[in-house]
Amino acid sequence: MSNRIAFVALSVLALAGCATERQAGRVDTATSSTALRFALPPGSATPPSLRLTSVRVVNRYVDVRKPVFLASNHDEATLTFAVRDGAGVRLAFEPETLDVRGLRPHDYFAAGQPAQKGSSGERTTLEIEGGWKAVLWTDPTSSSVLANITSPEGVPEGDPLVVSPASMPAFTAPKAVVTDGRHIVVAFVASGLHGFDLVAASLEVAR
Repeated sequence: MSNRIAFVALSVLALAGCATERQAGRVDTATSSTALRFALPPGSATPPSLRLTSVRVVNRYVDVRKPVFLASNHDEATLTFAVRDGAGVRLAFEPETLDVRGLRPHDYFAAGQPAQKGSSGERTTLEIEGGWKAVLWTDPTSSSVLANITSPEGVPEGDPLVVSPASMPAFTAPKAVVTDGRHIVVAFVASGLHGFDLVAASLEVAR
């Protein structure tokens, strides 16, 4: 087990320089389901905007039979996943740059967690102060992970932001959390050249 975790650690650290910044792309619309809340300074009736700041491949050999968990603790995000041989890993990273802060093993068997299911139907909604919402989902036609701002009634404001790169078609619905009140961290599994890639992205919420 120690050798496998060491291999994962080297793989993650080797990928730590792969973060890229790009301009927001635009596509389709969405509604909502799962709600999370974070604080955004109250302002006028003008909706906030989303900006993609970083995208990074966390691991190129993720085991899709195990669930992926994403959590936040103020200024840090944690991502739990399994590599292809079944070894569990919990990764801590900085929410804006996605720089790795720590890595430790995770025992899926002891935790008794269910298997992951590939699905593009689930949507995650982040409730913003003032009634605005950020909605994230995987488009079943393009296999792109999208994000959009909606009104309190669920009406989309403008065009969605394309979160996933064109070279990374998403295999699962995105996980999303808010960390420091200004950044949304997104994680999803994408089809890669040699299997399935675990991808993380950072979005900035701004007025």
